[in-house]
Amino acid sequence: MENGVVCGRGNWYQLCDAATDIPGGFVHFPVVVMTGVKSFSTSGDCSIFLKENCDLFGCGQDDRGQLGQGSISYVSRTTPVLVNTNVKSAWAGDNHVLMELLNGSTFVTGYAWWSTVTGASQVIPKEQALPEGLKPFGTAHRKFWYTDAQGTLYGQSRSSPRPAPVVHNIQAVASFLTTVFLLKNGTAYTSGDNAYGKVGDGSTSRRCGLYWVMDHVQAVAAGYYASYLIAEDGTVYGSGGNHYYQLGNSSYRPQSLSFVKLLTID
Repeated sequence: MENGVVCGRGNWYQLCDAATDIPGGFVHFPVVVMTGVKSFSTSGDCSIFLKENCDLFGCGQDDRGQLGQGSISYVSRTTPVLVNTNVKSAWAGDNHVLMELLNGSTFVTGYAWWSTVTGASQVIPKEQALPEGLKPFGTAHRKFWYTDAQGTLYGQSRSSPRPAPVVHNIQAVASFLTTVFLLKNGTAYTSGDNAYGKVGDGSTSRRCGLYWVMDHVQAVAAGYYASYLIAEDGTVYGSGGNHYYQLGNSSYRPQSLSFVKLLTID
């Protein structure tokens, strides 16, 4: 919320200690998770919260050292732990956390898929060298995103270790296995894994190139089962699986293969 309060619902692994007294640890209605937050990011197993004083906290699973505590814990951390200080921005990825510090350096902790040592884990934040001329822009399932001074988005993964340009004039990117790109002109594209119809092109076939979705978009999000857009008029659209009612349409159906209207936000 605008006052820095973060609320959430779902599994207690990612909700710090807000749900530890709830049977089963599953929160069906939003509860206060943390206050004094200016940004946050969540992945499939952990959540991180960047406080207004630039301290980064995290909770949830730490089985790959992604919360930077110096060791691996197979017991989920339900109490917020300090991941790093002097953080400008941070993103939770696939068992790892990417951080940009106030001094311009980049640090990473967790499952080191970028390492030549298979299965390695970085259990304390370690500085990560950046490709020349690029700065961090996000992270996801075994990939890093970068941008250059002209606003071109670059992607890097274990299978493609050399950063490659993807799109120009990027405003935001959201990705897990499927990626949603939002350009500065408000145009949204999707690409990648299309299980459950997350690309929204009317099929479930993997999309290797960009697929135009919609114009006049102000925000994008991507989850394991579905992808989402918020239009400039406040309308929310979603495409993909509905196994756990994540499309919010009051009905249970396996999937939507194209983006459908979910609700309107005033």
